[in-house]
Amino acid sequence: MSSGCGGCENNKNCEGCKNRQNCGGCTKQENEKCFGSEKAGNLDKCKNCPNREKCLNSKKKEECFGSELAGKLDKCKNCPNRDKCLNSKKKERDPDLDEIQLRLKDVKNIIPILSGKGGVGKSTVTSQLAFYLASKGYQVGVLDLDVTGPSQPKMFNVEVMTVHETFLGWDPVYVNENIGVMSIGFVMQDRDSAVIWRGPRKSGLIKQFLKSVNWGEIDYLLIDTPPGTSDEHLSIIQYIGSLKIDGAILVSTPQEVSLMDVRREIGFCQKSGIDILGIVENMSYFVCPKCNFKSQIFKPTTGGVRSLCKEENLDFLGEIPIDISLRKACDKGVPYLTELINETKEKKGEEKKGEEKKGEEKNEKESLEKHPGIVAFDLFTSKVLEILKNKK
Repeated sequence: MSSGCGGCENNKNCEGCKNRQNCGGCTKQENEKCFGSEKAGNLDKCKNCPNREKCLNSKKKEECFGSELAGKLDKCKNCPNRDKCLNSKKKERDPDLDEIQLRLKDVKNIIPILSGKGGVGKSTVTSQLAFYLASKGYQVGVLDLDVTGPSQPKMFNVEVMTVHETFLGWDPVYVNENIGVMSIGFVMQDRDSAVIWRGPRKSGLIKQFLKSVNWGEIDYLLIDTPPGTSDEHLSIIQYIGSLKIDGAILVSTPQEVSLMDVRREIGFCQKSGIDILGIVENMSYFVCPKCNFKSQIFKPTTGGVRSLCKEENLDFLGEIPIDISLRKACDKGVPYLTELINETKEKKGEEKKGEEKKGEEKNEKESLEKHPGIVAFDLFTSKVLEILKNKK
C-alpha cells in the first residue's frame, strides 16, 4: 500500500488492519466516524486514498428522490445516477401559472409589503401608499393576502362591498377611479368570523385571486401580507415568481424586537430571489400637536431602521410618525391629507360657500402639506418611485 493512503497509521503494513476490508488501509472511517456521512471522502486526508470513491458513494442520500431537488444538488453533478433522479418526477407545469401570468401581464409593478412582526403598520403603509400613488394619477391595485386578518376593506371604507364576477373574471372593488381592492373580506359571509384554514386552503384562495381577478392595465399592484414567512408568502413566490416581483417594501418599528424579525424577513427575500426596495420605519416619532415638540416613543436601542439599512446595505425609505390623524384616516378609510383637512374644518367650525370657501380650502391644503406626517409620506413615496425608476 502506498504511503499516500490518507494518513493511515498502518499505511506501510496493511496485513493487521481491521479496516482493510472496508477501506484498504485508511483508518479515517473509524477515527472520524464519517463512513456514510457528509465527511466521507471529503476530508483533506482523503485526497490520495485509493478508496475515496467508495467513501464518497457511501453518503446517505438526501430524501430528494422524486422531489424538485432530485438531481439538482451540487453534489449530484458527477453522480452516475443523476439522470435517473432528474427523471424520477414527471414535472408538469401547472396550467394555472399561465393563467396567472396572463392576468398580471398588464400590471407594470408588483410590490409586496412585508414585515416579520405583526402590528408594525403594513396595512397602514399599504393603504396610504395606494392613496398617495392614486393622487399622483397612477392606477393602483391592492391585493389583501392576509387571509386570517384582512384589513384593507376597512382601510378603504369598502367593507360592505361585494365582488362581482363577469366574463372577464372577478372585478376588484373600486374605491375610486384609481384604486381597486381585492380581499377575502369581500367574500366572507360573516365578516366577524375567524378564518381557521390550513396552508393548502390558503394557497388555493391566493391562487384563485391571482388567476381570477381582472386588474386590467394598472401601474402598481400592492400586496398586503401577513407577518412572518407563512404559507401566503410561499404562495406568492410559487405563483407569481420572483422575476415578476419588482421589489418588496419592508416595514418595521424602531425597537429591536421588531428589527429582529425584519432581519429574518430580509433573509427570506434573499433566499427567494426577491429584491428589496428598502425599509420604512413606522411609528418613528411623535410630534406634540400643542407645542410641536418631537419625541421618540419607541426609542431605538440599536440604531433603529436607519442603522439596520446601513448594516444590510439597503435603502432607508423614511420615517413615518405616530399621529392620531393617521389613525383616524385608516379607521375612516380616507387619505391622510383628507383627514387633516376635515379636522381643520371641524376645528374652525365654519361653513362657507362659493369662491371664498374654495380659496380657503386651497390655502388649508397648502398649509397641511407641510404637516410632518404628510411630508414623511411624500418623501417615502418619492423614494419608492425613484428606486423603481432606477431599476428599469
